[in-house]
Amino acid sequence: MKLQDYVEYDGLGLAALIWTREVTLKEVAVAALEAIDAVNPTLNVVIERYPERAETLESSDLGVGPLKGKGYHFLG
Repeated sequence: MKLQDYVEYDGLGLAALIWTREVTLKEVAVAALEAIDAVNPTLNVVIERYPERAETLESSDLGVGPLKGKGYHFLG
């Protein structure tokens, strides 16, 4: 997922993309880190980042919920 695509969605939109397997959880996490890198020099609000976690992130690491990407029917 490219940063330009990431910024077009809110949290539920990103969750829907994960749920429909258009993107992976890892792709969204990496794009989120890119977004932080792009705006944090101006905002100065993020004090810690964990890029190594994004690189190894799998859907199985999460509990049940809309961002897991499967088995959770939140889309009506």
